[in-house]
Amino acid sequence: DARVQVFEDGRGRLGVTHSFGALLQHVASNAQYVMCADQDDVWMPHKMRISMARMSEAEARRAGPVLVHTDLRVVDRELHPVADSFWALTHLRPEPATVPRVVLQGLVTGATVLVNRALLERALPVPTEAVMHDWWMAAVAVSCGVIETIHEPTVLYRQHGANVVGASRPAWEGAWHRLPQRVGTAITRRGAARRSIDETAFQAGALDARVGSVMTAEDRRFVTAYSRIPTLGVFARKLAILQWRCRAEYGVLRNLGMVVRG
Repeated sequence: DARVQVFEDGRGRLGVTHSFGALLQHVASNAQYVMCADQDDVWMPHKMRISMARMSEAEARRAGPVLVHTDLRVVDRELHPVADSFWALTHLRPEPATVPRVVLQGLVTGATVLVNRALLERALPVPTEAVMHDWWMAAVAVSCGVIETIHEPTVLYRQHGANVVGASRPAWEGAWHRLPQRVGTAITRRGAARRSIDETAFQAGALDARVGSVMTAEDRRFVTAYSRIPTLGVFARKLAILQWRCRAEYGVLRNLGMVVRG
């Protein structure tokens, strides 16, 4: 098929984030709009139509970066239904898409995304500090443009053992009766939690450097403060996590785990 181009640059294995980053840069010079596709997921027939319709509406309201994303239908290896809504399955609330929420949590799944040229110009190149390409683009979009959310699945999200990021129920769901066990688990997972917080903080620092000058004062204050967490001593770090990382929507146990492990 002449419409399919194979991009070979001899750079070897870049990982998911920077492979997508390289592909986005490759097409950015002549693309007005870009959608990302994962090799093991299936687009539903209406995906492009409803995503482009929402993009057109957003661009008609205001110029600038726009990212459109949708829910997903979770399926197994053979495309048999597992859950009608990825968001419901994982208890993910994609809205409101604010700078603090997007900086702290990946609310966007790359296989559903449509972005415009204005966003590509701001988001590329994807920095080395980016946790994931879709998370990075969402953070840039919410900082200097808009995220448009469609509450309808447009992708069959296939689950199997090889998924880099998959769908599962929140680990803290129904955890009160397992509190002693969860406290023990929280302690043993301290290193992973610290790395996760540091990774999102490094990404926040890159975001501040890239688009901080066009953020609102309140958003930049949050991003700057959060990005400094890896530089703090133990006590100051705990206070900063409590102030900037913990959120009411996460619940008591998850917030406690972040403070203890972070």
